[in-house]
Amino acid sequence: MGAVTSAAFAVRNSNKAINGEGMRGGVAGLQFFNSVNALKDMGVGRVSEYARSIFNEADKVAKNLGISKGATTVAKFAEKAVNPMLCIASGVRILKDEDKEKALTEEVCAMGVMFGAERIAKMARNVADNAIKNKSLEGIIKNPTIKKHGETLIKKISNMPKGGKTALFLAAEMLFVGVSIAAFNGGKEFGKFLTGRNKDDAKAKESLDYKS
Repeated sequence: MGAVTSAAFAVRNSNKAINGEGMRGGVAGLQFFNSVNALKDMGVGRVSEYARSIFNEADKVAKNLGISKGATTVAKFAEKAVNPMLCIASGVRILKDEDKEKALTEEVCAMGVMFGAERIAKMARNVADNAIKNKSLEGIIKNPTIKKHGETLIKKISNMPKGGKTALFLAAEMLFVGVSIAAFNGGKEFGKFLTGRNKDDAKAKESLDYKS
């Protein structure tokens, strides 16, 4: 994940942890470190300097704990561990639910739709990222037709001014975040439709509106 994407998800998961989903705190920590790792090499002035300072301190701590490659090893772990941690958090939500069978259906729908949508959004983000860096899509997109159009897009974007490239980068990062959140919420609602609990939510809302 990119620096902006990881930072946005870290904030979102921190909020969820504060509101009772303890497992999300661990996910937020991993995503914060992913953001720091990405920022340190981005060359964005003092922000990158601060990120390098945090990374270097983490490197010292990791090596003192006996991790041979220090923060580099931690960074690789953090990048790979986010999705498994999210799945564990999903499992905890199922175990806490009174109707575990319905909760399982809803969580499978939510996580499945989210991961599927993220895969597509990641492809679009990689095209934008490679376009900004003027890199080829070799090894990123296998479909020859999509790859051809992507390479054409890269040539056009590579001629954009620096400000335009920065705006495109931020837009691609935030689009990924938006797609992920919308897909999770949409998948969850579809799961509730399958289990019939969307009707329970509607009744609860009507009751609340009536009382207010």
